[in-house]
Amino acid sequence: MQEPTHDRIAETARALGLDLPEACRPGVLANLDLLAQHAKVLDDYLAGDDA
Repeated sequence: MQEPTHDRIAETARALGLDLPEACRPGVLANLDLLAQHAKVLDDYLAGDDA
């Protein structure tokens, strides 16, 4: 998963009609990073990767 930029987060928030304060963006980035880590664990599990 490609790491989103602040601009991309702002564009997505606007498209969804969300008022996302600047102070929230680091948390959004952290949550997206955590989601990407969980997705990798799931992908590895489904692929049968025991590493």
